[in-house]
Amino acid sequence: MDIYNTSDGTAHLSGCFIRISDEGVEEMSVPFAAVSGYENITIAPHDYFLADDTPELFDAGTTIS
Repeated sequence: MDIYNTSDGTAHLSGCFIRISDEGVEEMSVPFAAVSGYENITIAPHDYFLADDTPELFDAGTTIS
């Protein structure tokens, strides 16, 4: 998963959720701020955030309700 910040300002993701669904059924939902190390995550202007093989984010969905 990647997120691109198209703006000229910093994007703050701590209030955002990662939601993964399978055929329209939500399988996982977790706020970035609930995952250790991602409490104040930001994306610089015109930059990417890439979650690829990031177990902290994907494992959080199984332990946080």
